[in-house]
Amino acid sequence: VLRIAEAIKPASPGVCLGLARARAQIGQKAQAIEDLRRAVGSGRVDAAVIEADPWLAPLRDEAGYRELVERLKTRVVE
Repeated sequence: VLRIAEAIKPASPGVCLGLARARAQIGQKAQAIEDLRRAVGSGRVDAAVIEADPWLAPLRDEAGYRELVERLKTRVVE
């Protein structure tokens, strides 16, 4: 279902976040982090959402995940 949604709306934050969650759960961590980067690029997903999401828990020890969260925490809102 997520792949169909991605084909229809590839830049949708909800689709990207869903893909990140699914890929994190099946161990595709590098791709999950890339999906997460696309999701936060919209500005609709913040560090609090990511850190509280149990489906993203497998990514928490990954350097890319930690860098992304830290960058979001220090991002200046305009």
